[in-house]
Amino acid sequence: NELFRSEKYDYTGGRNLSFYEKSADGELKKIGNVRINGKAKDWLFIFIKEGSDQYKVLGLEDGSKRYPGGSFRFYNISTRDMGLKLGDDVSVIKVKSMHKAVPKYTKHKMIPVELAEIVASSGKARFVYSNSWIQRKNIRRLAFIRDSMKTESGVVQLKVIEDYVTK
Repeated sequence: NELFRSEKYDYTGGRNLSFYEKSADGELKKIGNVRINGKAKDWLFIFIKEGSDQYKVLGLEDGSKRYPGGSFRFYNISTRDMGLKLGDDVSVIKVKSMHKAVPKYTKHKMIPVELAEIVASSGKARFVYSNSWIQRKNIRRLAFIRDSMKTESGVVQLKVIEDYVTK
């Protein structure tokens, strides 16, 4: 959605990108970097704060042809393997991996979403999230599963970004 994104930039450089921040005295300080796949045309960069002035940068392919309206992407950036049930689709999302789903579209369909931590010692699932999301042709969802901080309840948190697509 153009209202919530920075402007598009044409980039013709190498696959390693570095990001800088200008300090108060005008000097540039490197704050993060990422390596991108040269085949993709559209990228979304997510900056995750690590320390006081450094960021982990996730470079996510983000083209609307590959991830159209009605699609769901789940990125597991937690330290746990997660089980996902999205409607009838059941899968395991390993640590540092992504799962994409494009359920068959039915107008105003509510899709059940359940997440479970896969307990390493036993291999059993422990449910951590349950909800229903409405599927719309003009909305795609990008969900990040991350470890909870000490001040939060539960073992993981789910951050969902909805993106309205016009194409």
